[in-house]
Amino acid sequence: MSKTRLQLNKETFVAIFFTVLMTTLIIATLVSTVTVLRRIYLNGSADGNQNPIDTESVNEALRILSM
Repeated sequence: MSKTRLQLNKETFVAIFFTVLMTTLIIATLVSTVTVLRRIYLNGSADGNQNPIDTESVNEALRILSM
């Protein structure tokens, strides 16, 4: 007997749900990162104002993170 209705068991539904959720979060993170990097490139600042980024602080933070 063939089933005409698609039936998903609980594990399959949970797997599809979390796959869609994680994909959405990854895309949102990438869009946010690109937006901030564009602002830094175009304005020289991460916020909407024209406050320049302190490059010494950024370099120091990167140096600490790379340890």
